[in-house]
Amino acid sequence: MSISRLTCIPLFILTAFAPSLFAQSADTPIFEQNGAAIRKGQQELVEKALIVRDKVSAITKAEIDKQMLEPQPEPITLPPALSEVMSTEDIAVHARKSNLQVGYCYKCMNCDNWHIKLAGGYAIAPGVIATCDHVLATKTKMRDGFLVAVDHEGNVACAVAILARSPVMDAAIIKVAGAEFPAVPLNFDVKQGSSSYCFSYPLNQQGYFSTGVINRFFWDETYQGQHEDKNSIDAMSYLRVNYSNDWAPGSSGSPLFDSAGNVTGHVSTISGLGSGKGKAALLVLHKGTAARCVQRLAASLQNPDEIKRLANMEVIEKRPPARQETTEDN
Repeated sequence: MSISRLTCIPLFILTAFAPSLFAQSADTPIFEQNGAAIRKGQQELVEKALIVRDKVSAITKAEIDKQMLEPQPEPITLPPALSEVMSTEDIAVHARKSNLQVGYCYKCMNCDNWHIKLAGGYAIAPGVIATCDHVLATKTKMRDGFLVAVDHEGNVACAVAILARSPVMDAAIIKVAGAEFPAVPLNFDVKQGSSSYCFSYPLNQQGYFSTGVINRFFWDETYQGQHEDKNSIDAMSYLRVNYSNDWAPGSSGSPLFDSAGNVTGHVSTISGLGSGKGKAALLVLHKGTAARCVQRLAASLQNPDEIKRLANMEVIEKRPPARQETTEDN
């Protein structure tokens, strides 16, 4: 179409088509994905986190390490499950607002600058969040550090106590202060084939939402029948869920939602199976920690001896899978 012919099109027609040029609704965020913008955002979070750390007397990495072996439990009340089914678009908004980025603000071994490395998490009660144990027990080497949680608006809270952890179930419950995060309910009554939704930051991809289904519930391969009562928390620690949602390193601890917005589990690991050297995996398994595990861990907060015992249970070694399972700071 020539310029002269274009100018003959009535203005109201051009206006009618203008919104489609932006491809999203007014309330749908557009995430920055270039490296400079991401680094700027991280630096802003570091500056906020340092202010909140001093304000709430956040526990240091040294104290976190101590409390991982000697947790400081206190009872909490979980919110009741939601029942009203939402549209996929509404769940995407709910998931974005409920997902937290959780990880360490720290000084590395090589410089005096503060860095930040975040995975995922979610609030399960006022001032209390849940995430993966391997996010809490990070392998990142640091001279100094503290744990932070950040919501979708950039509000920052810092860890002030480790309430509970279980390396076996890959779950941790942490008390935070500095910001208020709405608690999301857990749903333990879900079926194979149920819809599943995940919002996370896989491989530094900002604000990624995916849909899927629950593939199966299963006992982790490290479970050797050593706990005969499968209703016990020791056995329940091995309960896992496979999801067909997309996730990758950076997603660990992020909640998986059902159609009503309840959490059915959280991201734990991803592994590729059945591949040869230099070949693509035949099957990629996305493994999550079941919400019932988190519920049982939360219920145990009334029993300090039980919490200490769970925190010090060793993870049973297993044979390496056909491809390496990725867990660190997923």
